[in-house]
Amino acid sequence: MAFPASRLALVEDPEPGEDSVCREARLRSEQLFQAVIDGSTAVIYAKDLAGRYLLINRRHEALFQVPRDQIKGKTDYDLISKEQADLVRANDEAVLHAGAPIEWEEVVSANGEPRTYISLKFPLFDSSGKPYAVAGISTDITDRKRTEEHLRESEERYRMLVGSVRDHGLLILDPAGYVVSWNTGAESITGHRAEEVIGRNIAEFYAPEDVASGAPKRELAEAAERGRAEHEGWRVRKNGSRVWGHIITTALRDEEGNLLGFARVLREGWDEKDHTSEVRVAQQSIELSPPIIAESPAMRQVLNFVRRVAASEASTILMEGENGTGKDLVAKILHYESRRQPEPFIAINCAAIPETLLESELFGYEKGAFTDARIQKRGVLELAHRGTLFLDEVGELPHVLQAKLLRVLEDQCFRRLGGLKDIQVDLRVIAATNRDLIEAMKRGVFREDLYFRLNVIRIEIPPLRARQDDILPLANFFIQHFNRKFKRQIEGVSSEAAKSLLAHPWPGNVRELRNAIERAMILEDSPLLTRSSLPLAVTESTQTLAIPTPEGVPQAAEESLSLSDSERSLVSQAMEKAGANQTLAAKLLHISRDALRYRLKKFGLL
Repeated sequence: MAFPASRLALVEDPEPGEDSVCREARLRSEQLFQAVIDGSTAVIYAKDLAGRYLLINRRHEALFQVPRDQIKGKTDYDLISKEQADLVRANDEAVLHAGAPIEWEEVVSANGEPRTYISLKFPLFDSSGKPYAVAGISTDITDRKRTEEHLRESEERYRMLVGSVRDHGLLILDPAGYVVSWNTGAESITGHRAEEVIGRNIAEFYAPEDVASGAPKRELAEAAERGRAEHEGWRVRKNGSRVWGHIITTALRDEEGNLLGFARVLREGWDEKDHTSEVRVAQQSIELSPPIIAESPAMRQVLNFVRRVAASEASTILMEGENGTGKDLVAKILHYESRRQPEPFIAINCAAIPETLLESELFGYEKGAFTDARIQKRGVLELAHRGTLFLDEVGELPHVLQAKLLRVLEDQCFRRLGGLKDIQVDLRVIAATNRDLIEAMKRGVFREDLYFRLNVIRIEIPPLRARQDDILPLANFFIQHFNRKFKRQIEGVSSEAAKSLLAHPWPGNVRELRNAIERAMILEDSPLLTRSSLPLAVTESTQTLAIPTPEGVPQAAEESLSLSDSERSLVSQAMEKAGANQTLAAKLLHISRDALRYRLKKFGLL
């Protein structure tokens, strides 16, 4: 591409040997060229080898709001920041060095607003083939970049949301009702894996009588008409059994109102064989809320309080309770029964992530913040914007991060690692711990100001041993769960097994009970779970406590003593005989070490 320098200078002085006719034709040609580039929506320009502007179009003038006669002869250093000008100049020199067109992505701040451009730059050569200028055509892609960023953020939030909802089916259907997406919750409820379902029509999973009545098409038509529809009915699992489902279907449309498909949420109600059970599961008003067994007065009181807090505007909640008590389920109720229910619920375990990675997981980082930070990453604080962030095991949070978390709670803002800009967030923070935070404060491992900021609303989850009325309903709940998982037909627990379950102190709480039922379901051959299939730690709890009576050790407690006195005496004797060694004392009593520790605390012997 060879143009005389004068053609870019747009001067009216005649060139050497140029007559008036030629001069007039040249000027008309240059004016026509200027009119053409002025009509372009792209930014067009040319610079000499020193970077001085020779030519600009009207779009370039509008960008900097400076007349072209004031820009000609100036460089980028006169118009934009030095950092940006250095990058632009380096790109110009690379084009001149290559002698060929190159496309760049450049960021230019005009009037304080950064804009992103795709710039196609190419060298201009004179008649001898030497480069004398570099020209460029730059297209503003700022809005496109923002759209891509919003789309990426939306996809990221969707993945986090779907990943956090494992007890409910989340699926996407096309306009005709064929399955496009099928999450792990849907797999768990129906027994169908995603690869077996995608591409099949949703009607295949309805009960035959509902298909005959036209229910599948009718439900989708209702959702398409109203935007959202709720239904209940039987759905057929892979093994042929039925499950009662609570279904919400939402129509998905583009900006022009065209139907793109449907999003559907499936919540499991009960099995066909046990829907008349007397077990009462605490039903939630929001379809994504997890079921919690609440037969005991203690748990009912907690759930009533939890629902009041969920409906409030409380932004900071502290949950305390032993491991395995179900703090994660309560956290989900606090989210899904609140006004934040449509927004993300994101959980992170502060004890499960190495300290070196935890900060970047929470706050995210900017590109170049550290060696491997090749792209910008949003942290969970940012991803949970407008929703709920569940910080499990918050007592394990490193001291240096406690101060940063305090700032988030106080100011509702933070900075990514390597960032200079504060990011505002609106979120509910639920912090859970099984540690004694007051004791941790005394030892200096937990900040006092953070504790009092977290302890605005405090919820204490009772241990399972304080919820005796919930033990057998929970056991039956887990039996039905594992019946589906293991394809078994266990009907319940025997009376002897029930006595063992009720007598055990459950130091591992609901998690221990779940594991005990899972083990029994694997080993049991009869229609009812028997005592022999339960773990030894559970069955030992109902055995008569006795100590071997070697010489010098008193016999078991006298019959005139109460059971509690006898038990305390035996535990005390065992500890004395074992020299306060809890493992040895537990062996003497034929019980587990956890069961012994429970009794030591119960009788004040620790």
